[in-house]
Amino acid sequence: MNTVAIAFSSKDRCELSRRSIEPLLQPDKFDLFWIDGSNTEEGMALPTYYSNVDVHRGIRGGSGAAIVYALTTMLRHPNNYAYVGLVENDVLLGPDWFNPTMELFSHGWGDGFKKVGAASGRCFEDRILVQREGYAVMHNLGAGMVVFDREAAGLVLDYYRTQFTTENRAIFSVLAGTDIGRYWAFRGGEHMLVADWRWDALLATRGMCSLALTPSPVEMIGQVPPLAEQGLTLVTEPSSPDSNPEGVFERYRDNLNAIRAGKLKMPDYRFCQNNIFPHQIPLLGGSYSGDWHLKDAQGFGPFAWKAGIFNDNTSQQCIMEVPIFGPCEILVSGGESGSRVKVEDTYSGFSCDPDLMSEGLQGSILNLTIPGGMSYRTIRLTALAPGAIFYGIKVMYSQPEHPRVKFDYSVLPPV
Repeated sequence: MNTVAIAFSSKDRCELSRRSIEPLLQPDKFDLFWIDGSNTEEGMALPTYYSNVDVHRGIRGGSGAAIVYALTTMLRHPNNYAYVGLVENDVLLGPDWFNPTMELFSHGWGDGFKKVGAASGRCFEDRILVQREGYAVMHNLGAGMVVFDREAAGLVLDYYRTQFTTENRAIFSVLAGTDIGRYWAFRGGEHMLVADWRWDALLATRGMCSLALTPSPVEMIGQVPPLAEQGLTLVTEPSSPDSNPEGVFERYRDNLNAIRAGKLKMPDYRFCQNNIFPHQIPLLGGSYSGDWHLKDAQGFGPFAWKAGIFNDNTSQQCIMEVPIFGPCEILVSGGESGSRVKVEDTYSGFSCDPDLMSEGLQGSILNLTIPGGMSYRTIRLTALAPGAIFYGIKVMYSQPEHPRVKFDYSVLPPV
């Protein structure tokens, strides 16, 4: 029985899938799950031409939903895989990628790391933290091609969210003593990053490193725009380990090992600064009722909840309720065509029911401020018309959490 599972994700673009699936057809080495969100007949039919593949169709709602579905499926599988991986259909691996990639877990141990959490056959130059002999220690591997050990995959899934650039910079500055903002693609910018930029920083706070092969035995195919226009360069000729800043590797390794030994503890980073995203509402003891649907919001969340069918029967309205301490702001929009919501504070009696304009080309989101003082009370959001979109809550103070509540695909509403 294989101890490794790989999820291959696709959405139409069949010419890419036919090429990129070939290096993944190695049933003697790992189990393959095909996570497909295709809309065309050709795309939906393509997986049927391949054997020894566990096919999951109709996984829609964006890349985030596909990733969460894949990780949930593999981690819940009765085979209890020791390693689970992700490969997207625009990543063409070399024919002999598997063994070298999996050997990174032992290479890291041999170089002094107590725990390698993730490994990849793909390596971009600006995502290297420090170069070693034959591989690089990374600050970002990305979702395009990555293999996690089971503990790391569980963390990535449970803590899934977007984050600001400064969060990543702060984590690696503390642990490695270097500011990645000096050379990564974003430089010193302060903005949201998509969810997979968070993974390696999160693992580092738990004492796990991320490693990638150098040179990179990978070709990126079907890129729009091309890699060069995105400011990305695959590592074909790695720099010498001697060219790395003095002491970065040793400091990073020692700090990660100290975390594993319980001698150093980083902040929890469960939430993104003062933002509570819609899929995190259950972590605060909140709940949803009614016909909510998933909206892909890669740059913020990356999930939003969209009100579906409107019904005057109050028992069937789209409602979100969550206990919040102190002042807060509800982030909502009218979606494509405009909508209306009602926001209530069950302690003070505060209530408002604004009309929401359509997001339009500017993606307008309304921040509804709710005063709170020192009260810990239930905030209720009710959609009064279809199409209203709930993007999250901004809070002033840290909130009580329910630590046994975990996030996985079952939390997401249907598309």
